[in-house]
Amino acid sequence: MTDVERNAILGNVQRQYVGARYVPKFFQGPDGTPAWVGNVPYEALTIVTYLGNSYTSKVPVPAGIGNPSTNPTYWALTGNFNAQLDEIMDELNIIRYGRQRKIVCVSDSYGSTELAVTPFTKILPQRLGLTENVDYAFYGWGGAGFAVPNRTFNTALEAVLNNLPSVMSTDTITDIVVCGGCNDHDYTTEQILAGINNFIQFAKSRCPNAKIYIGCIGGFNDLTRRLQMAQSVIPAYLRAGEYGGVPLLKTYLPMLTKTNFQSDGVHPNLIGSNLIATCVASALNGGYNEVLSYKGTATKDTKFSGGVLAEEYYVTDENVLISLYTKEDFKSDSPITIVGQSPIALSNNPFIFGNRFFQSPINLRVIRNGTPAIFHASLCLSNNNFLLSVQQTIDNVTAFNFASFSYPTSRVWS
Repeated sequence: MTDVERNAILGNVQRQYVGARYVPKFFQGPDGTPAWVGNVPYEALTIVTYLGNSYTSKVPVPAGIGNPSTNPTYWALTGNFNAQLDEIMDELNIIRYGRQRKIVCVSDSYGSTELAVTPFTKILPQRLGLTENVDYAFYGWGGAGFAVPNRTFNTALEAVLNNLPSVMSTDTITDIVVCGGCNDHDYTTEQILAGINNFIQFAKSRCPNAKIYIGCIGGFNDLTRRLQMAQSVIPAYLRAGEYGGVPLLKTYLPMLTKTNFQSDGVHPNLIGSNLIATCVASALNGGYNEVLSYKGTATKDTKFSGGVLAEEYYVTDENVLISLYTKEDFKSDSPITIVGQSPIALSNNPFIFGNRFFQSPINLRVIRNGTPAIFHASLCLSNNNFLLSVQQTIDNVTAFNFASFSYPTSRVWS
């Protein structure tokens, strides 16, 4: 039979397949998405999404059947995107670090689950893209430090290594992170360094493939103890590289801000914990975060009324930078004359005690004979008094204010 004859016989016959559908289709829910909806019947070969993965119905699904992930009789997992994302992250870690990253973190009470807020040790794996008890484990032990007798970070590390999840082992750990500081503040730099050296040797003997990272995260609202941290603890922690460790840069900055503490002035609040986790994660990845430090108010000289001189501190690796400004105008009940050097306020900041000299130019804004005027002047420190210095006589002054540049105090880290 020729093609012409065949077509003549068939004529206009319409061919239609009647039976079960064999091409999958995406479900369209009330919101227009393929997300699975409960208590709804589904035809066979319907594709839905659930918790980031996709599922295809193998048979008709009656209404009331539970979610796809727990009902393999009805649903087949056809797109495991979460697992694929995990594989991608693992591959990125291998590219970045040469292997899949597995981290153990040891800390003091800042990282303890007994802290009144979520400790940074619970937030850190989120910042690093890790999963607790899979590729991350931690232990926070209140009172621990490098130089603290009978409560060393060595013991804390041993505790976490003895309780590793089954998917981690001492041979597969890539990074050991130690973060502390507060409990070492009563010890000398040399004593802390001896503890750091001992810890690094111990950690390498237990985890031969791991890098050892050491970061100072401790701080105090009390400026005297904060100065102790600056003089002994921070320098010691930053010298971890001398013993084969890797110092974490600027992880101490969050706890230089008063508002990041709990009411005890020692432990971080939730804001502080989040900032510490961010800074530690940044440092582990080769960067660091800058955080504005403490603001204080100095006492005012009795020669003036209504004035408040504020000191704003900004801490770097080598210096404490200070800028001064009048939070409230200095006023005088009767007109005064500013000439030469005039004491303005006594500094209450122990960071700057003992400085022999520093000076900052300012624009001095005054009310003189009822009229505003601006004069060039400078601020300097002498015997812990801030002195306002002018090159000319400025009389009939009833009020003034100013703001200085940031200038360094002594090199407190040395």
